[in-house]
Amino acid sequence: MKDKKKIIIANEFRLEDQNGQLRALLSGTEKGTFFSLMDGGEKQVVKLSVEDTGLSSLTFFDSSAKEKIQLSLDEKGMHIHLAGEGKQESYIFLKSNAASGFVLTDVDGNRRFQATMGPDSNPHVTIFPPKADPRDL
Repeated sequence: MKDKKKIIIANEFRLEDQNGQLRALLSGTEKGTFFSLMDGGEKQVVKLSVEDTGLSSLTFFDSSAKEKIQLSLDEKGMHIHLAGEGKQESYIFLKSNAASGFVLTDVDGNRRFQATMGPDSNPHVTIFPPKADPRDL
């Protein structure tokens, strides 16, 4: 018996569970390709995307559908973004030009700490105390 290829062409594929609830979605749009996994309440919890611009990312959402963790790759480099409560966030980056670092903010989104290293491998550490000028360490 010869192997026969079966080709299915669609703009979107939906996976539902036995109760008809959406559990996964694969879609192709004019902006790119997106694959999402849903929880039992049809809320997106994980999204893998490849945009036509070259940006690719893997995003994790909390139970309120807020982005909490994002791993991304674009023309500037690689990034890991962690979103906390309020406007608090932390991120790590490695740029295409070999610069790297990480940044921490407080719950109001104010930068409080950063450590970076340029392409020359010289480290730079800065703290940003509340109501005071930044201090290089």
